[in-house]
Amino acid sequence: MKQANSLHDRQASGGAAETQSKTCLERIEKAEKKSKEVAAPPVQQMIAADVPSGQAAPAAGAAPAASAVAPEQPKGLDPTLATKRLMSIVKDVIAADDEITADSPLMEAGMDSLSSVQLVTEVSKEFQMTLSPSLVFDFPNVAAIVNHLVEESQG
Repeated sequence: MKQANSLHDRQASGGAAETQSKTCLERIEKAEKKSKEVAAPPVQQMIAADVPSGQAAPAAGAAPAASAVAPEQPKGLDPTLATKRLMSIVKDVIAADDEITADSPLMEAGMDSLSSVQLVTEVSKEFQMTLSPSLVFDFPNVAAIVNHLVEESQG
């Protein structure tokens, strides 16, 4: 576009051609912005990709290694990673000033029925599971919820 204008090429820089060029450039800029945005992967994808230290991560699309070479990874969520992520979600949902531990009863920590619905929604999205709306009542603390999530992920 700049070259056409500098050469005073009226046919390339005027009217419909100029409008089409600008539209094309705008679409390219939008596509570049989207390609630079990277969303955080859900916890299950991070856990599935988690490789013990000292080993190289398998290439995308690589064939699975023979069972004699590497032992099969256990299915399901890692309780430690799940606890960390769930604690973060709970702290965001409750927004309490008090320190919350994995054994703290959620209702005593400030969770109400509205925030319990928000928690179930966010945990369902994060761990890609369908969870009961009564999750907080059935499993009253983070440790109990994590145990439930780990069991569900193994099934």
